[in-house]
Amino acid sequence: PASHRLTGTAITHSSSTISAELLIPTPEILQPLMHLDTMSLNKTTLVFSQRTIPLECDVYSSTEYPLIAPVFLYFHSGGLVSGSRECVPPWLVQVCFKNQWTLISASYRMLPQAKASGLLQDATDAYSFALRWAITNELAPNRKVIVGGSSAGVTSANNPQVFHVEKILPDGAKNTAFVLPPLSISDDGNCDEFPRGCLYDYYLYRNEFLNLVGEIDPGYEWAESEMGESRAAAWPPTTIIQGDADEDVDLSPHLYEATRFIEDDMSGMDAVRQAVSNLEADVARALA
Repeated sequence: PASHRLTGTAITHSSSTISAELLIPTPEILQPLMHLDTMSLNKTTLVFSQRTIPLECDVYSSTEYPLIAPVFLYFHSGGLVSGSRECVPPWLVQVCFKNQWTLISASYRMLPQAKASGLLQDATDAYSFALRWAITNELAPNRKVIVGGSSAGVTSANNPQVFHVEKILPDGAKNTAFVLPPLSISDDGNCDEFPRGCLYDYYLYRNEFLNLVGEIDPGYEWAESEMGESRAAAWPPTTIIQGDADEDVDLSPHLYEATRFIEDDMSGMDAVRQAVSNLEADVARALA
């Protein structure tokens, strides 16, 4: 779990969710965003499934989007033990807004209280919800769902990874004037001495993840089986953003772009823009 994966119609985002050219935010590239000033991005929180607890998702969309537009289903970071659906990279919101893709950030139950089979069920429920979002069951088979997620991360009340709709302007650009709203202080003013995110390093150190998720994901042994070749052939186009100095997987600071905007001019964002370009090309082919 250390990658942003945009899986093909899926994206996986690590370290830190398609024209073949590098997407650099020049005036020519940003010009298509100009029509977006007639739209407004809305955030709605809904319950998509009822398991041992109600599972909620945040839906970022606009009434101006085409009815059968693709949906980007996003799963937050946290190593399956922590995190929040509210933590969404701003650049991903911008990309979805530009392409008129509804973005759905879904909650899921956490290890170790939930089992791997429970997490898989939550993801399946979220996918079914995305497939039918705002359309009839008859139209659902025509809906393309892009599945993406971020790797492990820790969440707190003032986490800068939490996305606010006000972070982007009506035209989809970065709102440089945005400031975080004031936070309420707890009675004692103290943070949790042992935040839940510590479980990730604890289970990693004790090599416990196989015991926690092995019933669903035992590793790559399936690739060597007789059915492995056909399963690999059926895998959807996938884009992975992976840095080169990640403390969890020896490759860029983990989740380095989790708080970045698509136009930010800093190290690593060219890779994000290239990944977005690849993803947009995959989606275009899927829609053709």
